[in-house]
Amino acid sequence: MKRNFEFTFSKALNFMKRGIRVSRTNMEGFVGLNLETDCPYFYHVENVALNAEYGKVWKPSTADLIAEDWITAEDKLDLL
Repeated sequence: MKRNFEFTFSKALNFMKRGIRVSRTNMEGFVGLNLETDCPYFYHVENVALNAEYGKVWKPSTADLIAEDWITAEDKLDLL
């Protein structure tokens, strides 16, 4: 069921560029993803996990790219 606050990866990426953490509704153990940079030309996505079991750098799968169930991390915390 699509909620009115869910969006596509394209919009999620735009949120991350503005410093807003995002997540998929079904990402267990994650608080959110945020875009990090070491220099003006190199970006990577890092996850903020609930525990240390997950790695830091995250790469989207094809399913993540076409999903329409992205939400802000703030909304996800409200769902927990």
